[in-house]
Amino acid sequence: MPTIAKHNEVITVIFSLAVEPSQQQELIDLMIDALETTTKHQSGFVSASFHKSLDGTRVFNYAQWKTQAEYETFAQSPQDQAIGARLAQFQLLDSHIYEVVMTEPAT
Repeated sequence: MPTIAKHNEVITVIFSLAVEPSQQQELIDLMIDALETTTKHQSGFVSASFHKSLDGTRVFNYAQWKTQAEYETFAQSPQDQAIGARLAQFQLLDSHIYEVVMTEPAT
């Protein structure tokens, strides 16, 4: 389970993908399959959370890794390249590495 906190000592990778509403579930299914068969078994992987827009046009992946180096090693691996090839039919809008700077729970 992801923990979002300022001093969590993980890095966060957020992917935003565009999709036709009729293909949103297909994209989610591909992402879950890649997670289950490959990504979650990689050194440094912490968590992944998939989010779908209610209008069916976007899917976000909020992933946490122990270190940037471990994430980058996976991102350059043949395994991740194969995942990328499977997802190439969908439009990647944005992908960046982040650190949490603040969280505020509801009171």
